[in-house]
Amino acid sequence: MISGTIKSKCLLIFTVTITVFTANTSFAQSNEVLAKSTYLQAEENFQSKNFKKTIKNLDNTIKYLGESNGRIEALYVKTYKALNDFIEAEKHLALYFEMADESRNDYMEMVKLSSSIKEKAESRKKEKEAIEVELQKFMSPDYFVKIEGGNFILELQQIDFSGNIGRYRKSVKSFSMGKTEVTYGLYLAYCYDVGKKRPYRSSTRPKYTYNDAIAVNYLEAKRFCQWASKKLGKNISIPTVEQWQFAAKGGNKSKGFKYSGSNNLDEVAWYYDNMVNSGYYGAVAQKKPNELGLYDMSGNLAEWTSSIHPNNGFPDSNFVIVQGCSYISGKYSSIKKCFGGKMKDDYDGKTGFRMVIN
Repeated sequence: MISGTIKSKCLLIFTVTITVFTANTSFAQSNEVLAKSTYLQAEENFQSKNFKKTIKNLDNTIKYLGESNGRIEALYVKTYKALNDFIEAEKHLALYFEMADESRNDYMEMVKLSSSIKEKAESRKKEKEAIEVELQKFMSPDYFVKIEGGNFILELQQIDFSGNIGRYRKSVKSFSMGKTEVTYGLYLAYCYDVGKKRPYRSSTRPKYTYNDAIAVNYLEAKRFCQWASKKLGKNISIPTVEQWQFAAKGGNKSKGFKYSGSNNLDEVAWYYDNMVNSGYYGAVAQKKPNELGLYDMSGNLAEWTSSIHPNNGFPDSNFVIVQGCSYISGKYSSIKKCFGGKMKDDYDGKTGFRMVIN
């Protein structure tokens, strides 16, 4: 009787063991099938240039297999390269060479990609560092200058090119304004954050920096301000023409200069002659600030305002006032003469913006 019980127990244990082994084997085989299917989907998505889905497929392939391999890493490399994410491509390239050997069909392809990916990854790392510098400037408490409100004479040159200056008594409430124009580096931080395509910049610019003012149209500037508002938790916008000119003139600290901060244009502004001689293309805060501590209110890039242009008595909500005169204006960059208008979707490469907090 005891002997029969032992035999029964042994048989039960053996049966359970076989069942578990079979289940585990079936589970493993099921995962292998899923991994193979998911990898094939990754290849299809790569061929269709659906790169984000390709990465998701590859992530799931590793999840099913429980590990990566050379084939998977090679496709990661090509996918991230296609996305211009050279930092991630470099990471997976390193993993590929750890796993693969020279007999693999894709080995020579990865060797050829290696030097260009590493070079571009290094360049992108430096870019990220430069962007972080510009982002930290924006996030710092002294980026915005507090400007006490007051009364002043708003001067606007007539659009009929007669040379006549219209003068209007105005008052503004207190506000804060960015001490510099928005830079290329800060704008890139926004682009990366929202998944927007980076703006075009010429690769031939001498002494090109991420500290250059960025030229965009009004609509892009407005979208940027919406992002900046969320970033700081404040109501950030493009300044009105009253806010802009009050600040450019030095606010309540105004000394009545011809240009913003000086009667000597060279002291306070980048314009064609001194930009060509220096090799710079509009790097901000390189010149003397005005009475309020604001840089480049004369010269460098012209700047958008949010105010509708009078347009000779026929205002159009899509036609807004531009102030500041760009670098091409030179000695004509006096505050009262730097008045123009542009359509909101107009991009001329000479108009940027700065932000205000209301």
